[in-house]
Amino acid sequence: MEVNMYPDDMTQAFIDTLRRPTRIGSVDWRIAEPADAVPVAPPPLRFEATHKGVRITLYRERATALPRGRVGGDDEESYVLAIQDVHGLEVWRAERVPHEVRSLYRLVRERLTNIDDTLTRLIDPETLASYVSAREARVQDLLDGDGLLGWLRRQRRAMRDRLFAPRHA
Repeated sequence: MEVNMYPDDMTQAFIDTLRRPTRIGSVDWRIAEPADAVPVAPPPLRFEATHKGVRITLYRERATALPRGRVGGDDEESYVLAIQDVHGLEVWRAERVPHEVRSLYRLVRERLTNIDDTLTRLIDPETLASYVSAREARVQDLLDGDGLLGWLRRQRRAMRDRLFAPRHA
């Protein structure tokens, strides 16, 4: 069956095809050895899997040049999803979908390292709850609007919560 799709759509469909079975654990991702023999700094995790007979790699790499007008931030690293041939050479890379590749990388990292569970066990529950509520407030600000209006709404909500919060005896 031939399907006419734009390359970006095909890439997105491929990432979604990997994401679903990764969530339920049916793609056997494993942590791979770093590609560099002598790393300058500790290398980021590199993952490999064979899915439907095809070797797939997922990793982060340092950008060689920053985009114009940007200094620092996530742009210094890019996330790579690639298909390799039998000799380990990359024959295809996911392009123009950086957020989706980063999301898949984080999902695979979480499944293999259980870092979120470890951090949840280590962090004091009250501290974790305060950060969760602060994040919810930031998300609500984004929904309410941004800038001064969002800030004013957050201040109003915080004042209402303080004034009308149940008193502990």
